[in-house]
Amino acid sequence: MEAKNNVNLKQLWGISAVILAIMLAISAWAWTQVPAGTQVPIHWNAAGQPDDYGNKFIGIFLLPLVTLGVVGIFTLVLYIDPKRANILRSGRAYRATFIVILFFMATLHVAAMINVVGYTFNIGYVAAPAVGIMFIVLGNYLGKIRRNYMFGVRTPWTLASELSWNKTHRFAGKLFVVTGLIVLLAGLWNPAWAIYAMIGCIIITLALTMVYSYWVWKHDPAM
Repeated sequence: MEAKNNVNLKQLWGISAVILAIMLAISAWAWTQVPAGTQVPIHWNAAGQPDDYGNKFIGIFLLPLVTLGVVGIFTLVLYIDPKRANILRSGRAYRATFIVILFFMATLHVAAMINVVGYTFNIGYVAAPAVGIMFIVLGNYLGKIRRNYMFGVRTPWTLASELSWNKTHRFAGKLFVVTGLIVLLAGLWNPAWAIYAMIGCIIITLALTMVYSYWVWKHDPAM
C-alpha cells in the first residue's frame, strides 16, 4: 500500500510529455492558421472576452511554455524540500495535483487556440468550469498530504504542529470542494459571476484556514 502511494516521477514525466506534445501540436496547427504579424488575444476579462492582444508567438506558445515551467517546479520541489520524503509518501495527492493542473492548462490552451484562429466564443464557459473541477479534485486530496515546506497549506502553525497540519488540510479540503462546486455552477450560468465567486471563496477559505490552523495548534497537547 505504501509503495502505491509513493511518487513515480518518471510516470508523471511521461504524462507531462504527452500533454505537452498535444499542446504543442495544437500550437503548431494554430500557427499555420494565423497570418504573420497578426495580433492575437493573450488575455480575457471576467466576462470571457479578449481584452489584451500580443504577438503571434506569445499568443500561441505562452501556455505550453508556462506548463513546462509548472512541470519544472513540481520536479524541483522533490529535490529541495527538507521534508521531501514526506512529499514522496504523499504520492496520491502529489499525482492528483500535478495531473489536474496539467489538464487545466491544456484545457485553457485548447480554448485559447480556438479563439486565436478566429472562432470567437466566450472562453469563460470553459475556464470557469475547469477551475471549479480543479478545486474539487484538489480538495479531495488535500487531507492526504504529509507535512512539508513546499506543498500544501503552510501556515506557521501547520508547520509547527503535526496535528494542526493534518486537521487543517482536512478542513481546507472541504472548503476547496465547496469552492469548486460554487465556481463550477456559477461558471455554467455566468462566467463573470464565477470569477467573483472564486475570489470571494478563496478569501474566505484563506481566512478560515488561518484561524483554524492556529486554533488547532493552540490546543495541541504536544505543543
